[in-house]
Formats: sequence, C-alpha cells, structure tokens
Amino acid sequence: MASDRESERLFSLRLSRVIGDIGVNRWMIARRRKTYLRREIIINVPAMLRDCNNTNYIFGSQTEATTTAGMESDTDFLHCDNTVCVALDWCYWQHGKSNLLVLKNELTPPQHCYLQRLRRDCPLPSEQLEGPDDVQDVDGRIIVSNTRVKRQDLLQQHSVSGEIFRHGPSMTSDEKFDHVQAYHCDQLPKE
Repeated sequence: MASDRESERLFSLRLSRVIGDIGVNRWMIARRRKTYLRREIIINVPAMLRDCNNTNYIFGSQTEATTTAGMESDTDFLHCDNTVCVALDWCYWQHGKSNLLVLKNELTPPQHCYLQRLRRDCPLPSEQLEGPDDVQDVDGRIIVSNTRVKRQDLLQQHSVSGEIFRHGPSMTSDEKFDHVQAYHCDQLPKE
C-alpha cells in the first residue's frame, strides 16, 4: 500500500512537471483569465454604447486556462438577452415585458426546464404563438423551443460554407467558436 502511494506521488510530480513545461502554470492561468476577462469587457462595450440590453460572456476552457495552444480548443460565448424576464414563480412576472415562466416536473432532467410564454399585460399564460421558436405543447401551453429559427437563418447567411455547427445548445457558423443564446433569470433555482 505504501508503494502505491509513493508511485502515485511520483506520477503526480512528473505530471506536474510536464504540465508546467507546456505552459500550464499559475502565472499563465492568471494571465489567460485576465486576458479573457478584458476581452469580455471589450465585447460588451458596443452593446452598452447602443443601449442594447444584452450581456456577453466568455467561458469554458479558454477562460479557465485549461487548454494549451496545441489542443486547438474553441472559444465559448454566452449571449444573454436581458430584455426577457425569466421567472421561477408567477410572483416575479413584470408588466409590459416579455415574460417566460420556468416549468419543471418530475420527468424534467436536472438542469433542464421548459420556458412558457406569458402575456405582457397581465400575469396569465400566452394563448398565441409570438415567434418562429414558439410551439404549443400537449397541454396547450406556448413553450419557447430551442430551435432558434431566426438565429439559424442569420448564421447561414453569414457562413462561408453555408453550414451551421451545433454542439449541444451552441450554434455557430465557425467551429472555432461556440455561441449559446440565453435569457437572464434574477432568481436561482433550487438545484
């Protein structure tokens, strides 16, 4: 048993040396995090100047500095639309705004939810489809789907190859970047 611990310790030391040799060290991690935080600020300036209510975030392996140059990792962007009110409960509904209610049940996988469209004039469910991403479920509720039809059309227009790449919730026309669209929610779910 003691030899197993010693061999694990030696392996850990060798691995640390190799990781340090390829540039993964405290200094580089801090530098990459600082660089990507600055890039995040820079990409949000135009939105602030145009008075857009969007916030953009860079996240994932680039900002965590858990990648190296040879890995050719992509850059992950999260684009948050702050104009939509996402509520975990009816009491958070806001007059005059686009409102979405988070729906979950015992069959909903963890960290997933459905977003039900609500009316702008009163805290009641919407009864009509408002956009190309709206669908009606079996209970008659208007649910916002994750198809992002308008976004797909826009990406295809700007794509050199006409291709769209999907990785989970991400959709992009360039495999070097992953773009995820999101809505802001003021409350934290129990999970």
